[in-house]
Parts: sequence; C-alpha cells; structure tokens
Amino acid sequence: MSTLALFNAVEARLKAIVESVIGAGRVDIGMYMPRTQFPRAQIYAEEVMATDVTINMRTVRHTWFFNIVIEHVSGDAKAGYEEMKRLFWEVHDTIMRNRTLDLDVLATPAVDSRLESGTTEDNRYGFRWWMRVAVRVSELSP
Repeated sequence: MSTLALFNAVEARLKAIVESVIGAGRVDIGMYMPRTQFPRAQIYAEEVMATDVTINMRTVRHTWFFNIVIEHVSGDAKAGYEEMKRLFWEVHDTIMRNRTLDLDVLATPAVDSRLESGTTEDNRYGFRWWMRVAVRVSELSP
C-alpha cells in the first residue's frame, strides 16, 4: 500500500471511530467544519515526521499526529461537561481497544489534549476538546 493510501486509510478509520461515538454525518476530515449540529468533530493531520527507528525487528518509518477536535454545546454547564467527558473518553477507549486500526500502524490517543469552554452568543455552554493521536507506521526490518 502506498504511503498516501495508508494515510487516507488511517484518516478514514479515525473518522469511523469518532462517528461510532458521536453519530454519523457529524465528523469532517480537514480543517473546515460547516456543521451546526452538536456534538460534532473534525479530524486533521497536524504533523508528519520521518522517524526510521528500529524496535523489535520493526522499523518505524513515519509518525503522524492527528488532531481529533470534539465540540459540544449544552444549555446546562454541568450536563454539557459530563457529556463532553463521555464523548472524549469513549473515543479514547475505542481507539485503545484496537490500536492498529486494522492497519499496519500503532495509534496512541491523547498523547496531548486540552479542553476549552465558554458561552455561546445565545448563552449556552460550549465545550471543545482536542485529542492528539500519534500514529506510528512501521514495517518488518530486513
């Protein structure tokens, strides 16, 4: 599989995982997010590194860092925060249950994360939680 094909497959798999948690049609790949329904999410690659490190007969060729940004809006601050935590940790746990994403990679969720909150123009409570996912691409060493 070419590197681009594998990269696209990783994006698609991450999208499927997030959609399984927050609902189909609420997840976009890329920086543009036109959706107004909540919860919603976007997935984009922020950093790509060539690594070439050999560990246990496998050579790690690339490390890709994806951001999964989950957003939620609620009329109740406490309930909104509880729902935001549920969404974040369910995505995290779903990735951890199958870290290979059924591909020849190893994904590690939440290598970095941050939560932001505030109020919207209509006085509802908004939450945005970034989860950085490291995806290591490896192959058997010769």
